[in-house]
Amino acid sequence: MSGYPVPDSASCGYRTFELIDERTARAITLVVLYPSDADEQVTSLGPYSMSLAPDGPLAAGVFPLVVISHGTGGSGLVYRNLASHLARRGFVVAMPEHPGNNRNDNALANAIENFEGRPRHVRIIVDWAFTSSPFAAHLARDGVAVIGHSLGGYTALAAFLSPFPPAMVNSSFPPSQDPPGFDREQFHELLNAEIVAFLDRTLRP
Repeated sequence: MSGYPVPDSASCGYRTFELIDERTARAITLVVLYPSDADEQVTSLGPYSMSLAPDGPLAAGVFPLVVISHGTGGSGLVYRNLASHLARRGFVVAMPEHPGNNRNDNALANAIENFEGRPRHVRIIVDWAFTSSPFAAHLARDGVAVIGHSLGGYTALAAFLSPFPPAMVNSSFPPSQDPPGFDREQFHELLNAEIVAFLDRTLRP
């Protein structure tokens, strides 16, 4: 049996925070979804509507931390379905909006400051989560997962692999396109299940 059991019928709690990158004085907007025992209700999450428990109490237990880093010019809310799925499965999921490289403010796209700052944002969030966040006493201490999409993939690697090895840098990343007949909804259902299975194996000893 897992060392960090999945809570029975957990709902998805929702809170927002603002952290400061002290090196640049930029604010990092952070959405955290987590297992709760409060009732869910239809809630606005940015431009989206979801069934969530806003400010619901954290469920009893110990939960692994997952950070999701969005792609360039994107938003953590793009991964809201994956994040809520993980929260109901017993993970605390932090979704930052990288300052200067998000859908509302993309002024730092392709800037060195952005490539240096993104990994630092992840480390700031992890440090905050384990030290001064309201989740700190309930986080599993033996592992953190970072999920990244596109430039978020670089962010995930560079956050804990610094300096980033030059041999692993590739300046040519062709845009991806869905092949004919691709069922994106089914793909996400399968992907969610695979991610949960992987995180259960690696973060729940």
